[in-house]
This record gives sequence, C-alpha cells and structure tokens, in this order.
Amino acid sequence: MIRPRKIINRKPQGFSLIELLLAIFILGIGIISIAALLPAGIRQQQRAADDLIGPIVANNAMTFLRSKLKPDDFGYCEVFDPINWSPDLCDFNVGTPSGNSNNWRTICGDWMWRRPAFIPSGFGDASNPVDVTLRGAIDIFGYPDSDHIAEQWASSTDIPGIPYNKEKYPNEIDDSGNPLADRPPVIRITASERQYPMWDGDPRANTLKAYDPTSRDGGKYFWDCMFRRYEQRILVAIFVYRVIDSNETGPYLVDTTNWQTPQLPFYRSLIGSSTGAWDATTNVLAGTEADNPNEPDNHWQGVGQWMIDQNGHIHRVQRGRRKLSDEEVKLVSSPATVMVSPSVYSPSFAAPTNVNWWEGASQNPPVIPSSTGGMVEEGVVTDIWYLPTSDSLNRSIVPVFATVEEL
Repeated sequence: MIRPRKIINRKPQGFSLIELLLAIFILGIGIISIAALLPAGIRQQQRAADDLIGPIVANNAMTFLRSKLKPDDFGYCEVFDPINWSPDLCDFNVGTPSGNSNNWRTICGDWMWRRPAFIPSGFGDASNPVDVTLRGAIDIFGYPDSDHIAEQWASSTDIPGIPYNKEKYPNEIDDSGNPLADRPPVIRITASERQYPMWDGDPRANTLKAYDPTSRDGGKYFWDCMFRRYEQRILVAIFVYRVIDSNETGPYLVDTTNWQTPQLPFYRSLIGSSTGAWDATTNVLAGTEADNPNEPDNHWQGVGQWMIDQNGHIHRVQRGRRKLSDEEVKLVSSPATVMVSPSVYSPSFAAPTNVNWWEGASQNPPVIPSSTGGMVEEGVVTDIWYLPTSDSLNRSIVPVFATVEEL
C-alpha cells in the first residue's frame, strides 16, 4: 500500500534585521568608496582641461598682443633714465681694461621684466559705460598718474614702467621747437579682452540700453602679461589662470585695492629669503619648509604653481606647500643656467650664473644701482614673477600656464 506523502506547509522566510543592517553596512562602504573618488576625478578632469586650454589661451593672448603691438613700439631705457641706468653696460667698459668690450650677455638699452600700467578697478563713474569698461584695463606704456597704477623706473615719477620708442612717438614741442610733454602711445587691453572666451559685446546690453555691469559674460580663463627687452628682442611673458569666486559678484576684475604698483604677476626677490637665490644643483628648495605658504610672498610655493625668473626661464612646482607643516618645495626640474664671461666685479668668475644686471641685493621694488653697474652674481635664480593663489576679495586664483615668447 502506498502511503500518501505528508504535505508540510512552510512559512515564507525573510531577512532578519541583522542581515538587513549588515547588507546596508556593506553597501554603504561601497558607496562611500565610490563617492570618495568623485572629488579626485573632478580635480583630475579640471587639471586635464587646464593642461589643454592653458596653452590655447596663451597662444590667443600672444596673437592678440601682436595685433596691438609692434617691436619698434618699445624703446631703450637710457633714453628715459640716463643717470640710474647701468653706466658700465652703456659705456661698454665691462670685462676688459680697454673699455670697448661688454662680456655680459646683454646690451646697452635692454631692460628687465616690466609690468604694464593698470587702470584701477574703481576707476571713474560707475554710471558711465566708458569708465567702467576701462576698469581693470592694462595700459602698456601708461605713465604713473591719478588714472594709472604704473611700475616706475628707478625712483623717478616721470619715467614710464615700459619704455616706448621716442623716435616713433616723439615729444610734443612748442612753437620754438622745444620739447614739451612726453607722448607715449595709448595701447590698452581691457579686462574683457583678457578673458577666455573673450567678450566683445555692448556694455549696455539690456533692452533699456542703460549700463548693467553684470551683463558681461563671465570668462572661464584669464591672462596677464609683462615685457622685457633682451638683446634687442622684445620678450613677452603670459600668465594664464582661473578665478574661483564664491560670491559670484559679477564679471571678474583684477582687484587693485591699496596697490601702489602693478602686482599681477607678483614679484618676489629671493635675495634674503628662506631659500636665497636658487642654484642649478637641485630641484628641492631647502628652507621653504620654514615659510608660511598662505602669505602672499610665499604663494609661489603652491601646488602646481608656475613662475618665470629674471632669465626668462619657466619653473613649475611639482611638490607644493599648502600648510606650514608641509615639507620643502620641489620643482619639476633644476633651474637652468646661463653662461656669462668674467667681469670686473669677479675677474675669476666664469661659471654658469644668471644675467641679472638690473638690481642689487635687498632692493624691492627693483632699481638700477649705478654703484655696482647693475650686475648681480648671486645664484642662478634671484627673482621670480608668479600669480598669487588668492586676492583681497577672497577669490581663489588657480595658475594654469605660463610661457615666454618673442613679440
């Protein structure tokens, strides 16, 4: 006899609370791990965009400057300052007793990096479209006056930051033919023209044609520049950067609050600093670990920072500093040297050095010391120009790229 199977009714089984919590815990670990990668991925993506766009912005900036400027627009410094300019360099008596040889790798009339004059960010009448358009503009040959913040040459107030060609742009003259006031060319580049994408729209952009400063499209990248005459060539340094403005107060303008001289790019003399002049033996800068990287004079120590030295060489920070406890700065490569001949100041000195013929130790802002002929033999890199990583309005500035090209 076949017995029927006993049917057992089983109740459906579910997850216990412990099992559910354990699953949530494991899932949370995975989500947190993935989320932790997102900021790093975003930063890496932005860095890749900077590496791609930075050279494009710099190339556009050079093209724009070449459309505005010609090499013969620039003059020689001794035309404006025959007393303070290096007499040894101009008289060609450096290096040999005969007085007819200049063994330094530069010539009379050359000048070191000079920054264009700035029109202050608070210039003019806020209700005047023309005035507001000029706010933050650079004026290449602008003189120091009530409308311009200019880098003065030596200690005189009537010498331009960047010498212009007086043969091409002669002085005004009176009826008797006597020279009157200087007449530098007016070559201005507005803040809108120094952003990328460039904005060239109507500042009266709203329908009522009343000026609206917030109507200007904001750029994502910005650039500033400085100039140098070296061996009769005009060299241009371009700095490209991004600005992170948490307040989003409108179009970006360089903040010129309390400025007495152009400060973009920033200038730093390394003579007397923690590192002193950099030499060519290492790319690790001993002494920087004692500096506070949050101070403007030490912003050059930031991660990924770009710098240009007095020789026109470009430096990049590989290992930067964000806080006081960070170790010393490490550059991507050691500073490059420039060969010069022995001089009357160091007759036996014929090793690689710098070509800083323009300032003496502990002089800031730089002037031309006639007592030393303007010659400096302290290391390879004695002076650097760089972008700060923040401004007085608490906007973050991110250096993106730097380059030096001939105009």
